[in-house]
Amino acid sequence: MDTKDVAKFVHKVSIGTLPSGVVSMGKLRILDTIGVMFAGLDTRAAKIARRFVEDKGGKGETTLFGSDVKFPAGETAFANTIAATDFDFDDGHWWGVHPAGAIIPGLLAVAEMQNSTGREFLEAIVAAYEVHLRSGDIFSPPPKLFLQHCSGTCGAYGVAAGSAKLLHLTQEQTSNAIGIAGAHAPISPLWMLETGPMVKECMGWGAKTGVEAALLAKFGFTGPPTIFDDEKNDRSALETLGTIYEIMHSYFKPYSACRMTHVPIDIVLDIIKEHSLAPDEISKIIVETRKWASSLKNYRPSNVEQAVYSIPFAVGAAVAEGEVSPRQMREERLHDPHILKQSDKVEVVYNPELDKGYKERWKAAVNIEIRNGNYKVQRSYAKGDLQNPFTEEELKAKFKRSASGVLDYKGTEEIINAILQIEALPQVGQLTALIKQTIQQARA
Repeated sequence: MDTKDVAKFVHKVSIGTLPSGVVSMGKLRILDTIGVMFAGLDTRAAKIARRFVEDKGGKGETTLFGSDVKFPAGETAFANTIAATDFDFDDGHWWGVHPAGAIIPGLLAVAEMQNSTGREFLEAIVAAYEVHLRSGDIFSPPPKLFLQHCSGTCGAYGVAAGSAKLLHLTQEQTSNAIGIAGAHAPISPLWMLETGPMVKECMGWGAKTGVEAALLAKFGFTGPPTIFDDEKNDRSALETLGTIYEIMHSYFKPYSACRMTHVPIDIVLDIIKEHSLAPDEISKIIVETRKWASSLKNYRPSNVEQAVYSIPFAVGAAVAEGEVSPRQMREERLHDPHILKQSDKVEVVYNPELDKGYKERWKAAVNIEIRNGNYKVQRSYAKGDLQNPFTEEELKAKFKRSASGVLDYKGTEEIINAILQIEALPQVGQLTALIKQTIQQARA
């Protein structure tokens, strides 16, 4: 299979033929991503991205959340993606990529611009997920997985595919859109994440690239062959396109931090609950992890982007406050003495045995030392994985927590209901208008 086959798949995706579970999952991905976007609207990175878009100006066609003015689709895709991803609370996949953070804001902008129906929006999301994740499988096999983070790169592929569907491009134009996106896609070296840059995995630029690649293809711009055409790549993931839906295999996040912190956090919280431990009873926490994750040990993060990639800070927050959410990761909390006191107890250790098993890539062990002994647990999976999935009610609760600083109760319930019935929505613009109005009312 190649790019032409991918474009053919994109054209064929229809709610009428999709498994019902895939349709339901698509709605939950929208719900989760818009919720985490609410949580991230007021981060420093999100505010700068909005200011950048507002300063540029342009055709007022799509909603920039947190602003009173509309802007071009590529610009709002960029800024809204920054808000949705800054806290690292958006979903992911074990192939090493985060799909929704770029796909949902990117396609929401195009759907609003096109006056698309909710049904069309949902179909485009499913198509985008499948293209995004299969590009991730090609980009991210070991050992490449530990050299670069491909969420922004794959985001360009997925958003281009979904945008092409919303724009009703031909199959040839869709192939070109994917090629244009691949040629201009950002690349994010993995080591860069440890320094805490606001670009993170470059997902904002990936969303913008995907939207504008599809718009270029609409006007006749052509693109080169893609990774789906290169015979040197392992393209076996393409063989299941349209039969296995990888959107079903992506995880949701319970904690606002890098996925490599989640198994340690789960273990720590479970041990504390099982043995009724108070923070002061714990003298030391040894976290054993994989090689590349063992470098995520910034004990004094100076910004949100450093904090979400810090195992000591995330585990310290869990011990101190029993949760790791955007509340703990906000910049004003990064110097909290109660969290730092606990994070200083955390020692991150590389255990070569944990490098074995690609599909168990979250595997970690935790040893909590107390005055009269210790508790040690090793696990391979975290909350949100297929082995321990979120329920719909748990995702609604996460949405409410994420939106609590932005929306009131009535507005929150209205948006949840609109998203979970989105296939019946005549125009996606009705959803963006509801979100914008609800934010304005809550902040008035």
